[in-house]
Amino acid sequence: MQMQKSSKQKFFPVIMIVLLTGFLMAITGCDTTPTEPEDAVAEVNGSPINLKTLTERAHLMELRLEREGREITEEDKASIRSEALNDLIRRELLYQKSQELEIEVDDQMINGQIAQLKDRFGSEEEFDKALEKQGINQDQMFTDFKHTLINQLVLEQEVMGDLEVTDQEAKQYFDDHPDVFTIPEQVRAQHILIEVADDADQQAVEDARSRIEQIKQRVDNGEDFASLAKEVSEGPSSERGGDLGFFNRGQMDPAFEKAAFALPEGEVSDIVRTSFGFHLIKVTKHNEEQLTPFVNVLPSLKKYLLDEKRYKAQTEYVESLRNNAEIKVYIEQPEKQDKTGQAAG
Repeated sequence: MQMQKSSKQKFFPVIMIVLLTGFLMAITGCDTTPTEPEDAVAEVNGSPINLKTLTERAHLMELRLEREGREITEEDKASIRSEALNDLIRRELLYQKSQELEIEVDDQMINGQIAQLKDRFGSEEEFDKALEKQGINQDQMFTDFKHTLINQLVLEQEVMGDLEVTDQEAKQYFDDHPDVFTIPEQVRAQHILIEVADDADQQAVEDARSRIEQIKQRVDNGEDFASLAKEVSEGPSSERGGDLGFFNRGQMDPAFEKAAFALPEGEVSDIVRTSFGFHLIKVTKHNEEQLTPFVNVLPSLKKYLLDEKRYKAQTEYVESLRNNAEIKVYIEQPEKQDKTGQAAG
């Protein structure tokens, strides 16, 4: 009907961008995907999921984790394989639902988006090589991409298109979570540093102290602090006139922090010794802890709450499809564990 078509048109461009980006990430830098016999590992309402498809999906998930620097153990592989199978079951449930709802997408538009993806590889040859590393060809990619898009349209049409977050809901969350929206006490400071190691001999310490005392005298005589920092400070902030920007408690050396937070704006500290050496500190701004005004966070808060609401709705919808489907799994799955680490019944 007309309302359903309007919903599709609204979300289609955004979905295409998201899926296109995700697919590009998936195929860039992949190794050759292993293949195994196409034996059924599960069935969803009589539709089989084969071993090759599961192996490929799990392989890609492992590669993504490895690119994040994670070392994959055998236990991880079992969990990843289980997660991959659940994802394939979810995709099949949604695709079957799309057939029931008679949801279709324009093949020509998909081809146009894939053409843009090809352009990012520079040539048809490079694009085909990237697909070959994943063990698929352009026809297979088109089918997978189309199914993914159709599945997302099912979710948009059935559970997410009409979701919204009211200002009242956002205000309730804001009032219930003041810690999230509280800006801690901060100071902005400049400093001049004369370096001396903690374990330096007495002569080195005396020399450094003598130098900082001379600089302190120049400050007291009215010389510009920032100009002095550029001239004599041995810290990396010297080229910025000693400016350290804003910082919270707990971010600096304890002695430095104690002095900085005790200073009124515009005043310069006495000489402060830290593990880095001797400092002079000038506080240029001191902000007390404050609650961010609700109006300032309303747009981003509503987006966050809508994302949460949409995720929950997706999860519940797919679970309802699963509960009403005939699903057979032919391979052993790791036992799910509760938060205590015990196997769930």
